[in-house]
Amino acid sequence: MTVGASDASPPVSRLKAILRHAQWAFAIAGLMSCSLTLDDDAFLRGGPAFADASVVPDGSVPVDASIPVDASTPADASTPFEALTVDHVQPDRLAEGLGSTTASTEPTIPMLLHGSGFDSSTEVHASDPLVEVGRLQVGADGRRLAVLVRVGVDSTLPAGEERRVELIVERGAEHARVEMTIAGLDELELHGDMNVADLQPLY
Repeated sequence: MTVGASDASPPVSRLKAILRHAQWAFAIAGLMSCSLTLDDDAFLRGGPAFADASVVPDGSVPVDASIPVDASTPADASTPFEALTVDHVQPDRLAEGLGSTTASTEPTIPMLLHGSGFDSSTEVHASDPLVEVGRLQVGADGRRLAVLVRVGVDSTLPAGEERRVELIVERGAEHARVEMTIAGLDELELHGDMNVADLQPLY
């Protein structure tokens, strides 16, 4: 429909047609996040009803190509739609007794797990009671998980030998595993008098 500058008082049929176009245009503009302004004075003068020159006078509203769809925003990696996986852990090797000699009652040795699908419901525990798992924190991208651990002393593990332990990550019914290594150390046996200050700190 073409709006001309003829009568100062438009006929009823023309008024209804323009109002219908106006309602339709505003509905589409709301969906497309566009901004339209209805010019009452221009309409009463018989001129274009819309002040926005991007609106075609017949009431059609072109798609504003200047507002691109933001495809750079990745999906939330912590959503349940991404499978739970664990690729590797850093560090993947700890010495026995690490963190056991501190005064803290909580594990204090940090480890970082890399994978996918981590979220606030994710839990971590070890396959071996030698490794105690404490607090954890999930990264914003759902692909990193930091956890605090403490390694007990294994008096049966000779120096130079290794003990394999799995860290088990669970999210609901899903679970994933990653392997870490516990390195054995020499057991210290004291005979006679010894000044502890002379010993080189091990942990």
